[in-house]
Amino acid sequence: EEVILLLLNAYPQAAKEKMKDGRLPIEVCAERNMSKDLMLSLLKADMPVSIEDGTPVEHSGSWHACISYSTETATSAVRKVLLDSKDDAHFNGGGFVKYIHALAEA
Repeated sequence: EEVILLLLNAYPQAAKEKMKDGRLPIEVCAERNMSKDLMLSLLKADMPVSIEDGTPVEHSGSWHACISYSTETATSAVRKVLLDSKDDAHFNGGGFVKYIHALAEA
């Protein structure tokens, strides 16, 4: 998982690319219940709205895939990507809570 995180940091577009079997990387991570940090990184890299202003952006569906899973790591990633710095003393969230309505429409 550490290698995947390093690769993702170097090549964030990889989070949006489907694998040969048609699944997104976040789907494989959710099915294998991989680390929360990895799930969060994948989710942040493929959100359907811009963190700057909440407008729709090109994405591959990681948000929709992640919210459809009920694994602990998937639900944790959704919670953390929504968290704002004022909500979490050890901020590692995405701050997307301010665009919750745009995410609901995505």
